[in-house]
Amino acid sequence: DLNRFDKIDATGEAEKFIAFLDGVAALPEVIARRRISYQMLALQPGMFVAEIGRGPGTAARELAALVHPGGHVYGFDISGRFITLARARAFAASAKVEFQVADAATLPLADGCLDAYRAERVFMHLKRPEAALACTT
Repeated sequence: DLNRFDKIDATGEAEKFIAFLDGVAALPEVIARRRISYQMLALQPGMFVAEIGRGPGTAARELAALVHPGGHVYGFDISGRFITLARARAFAASAKVEFQVADAATLPLADGCLDAYRAERVFMHLKRPEAALACTT
């Protein structure tokens, strides 16, 4: 059941979710949408950015390239399996991203420390999306 993104680690089927997300991330329309979102955020070197619901970390790696040098990307996901994979992929790509397991509603960041916040296809999977949105203000 690919609707259980809040329980990926408990399903025992993380590889199925990873294959699904990798396939979606490679679709031309999804690539175009990610690029548009980066433009809308007006990302520049030196900015601090949070990427929420990171999955395997594709967007976080791309964001790192846009905000470095001097910037920082935090990648958060509720799945430890996704975070482990995202870290490995970032290391292999020499992308500087700090990945952590965290709930979208309780990010371990100080107020006002971000220049940008990005979440794609995340809020529909949250039990309380309004709590995660409150973190963005």
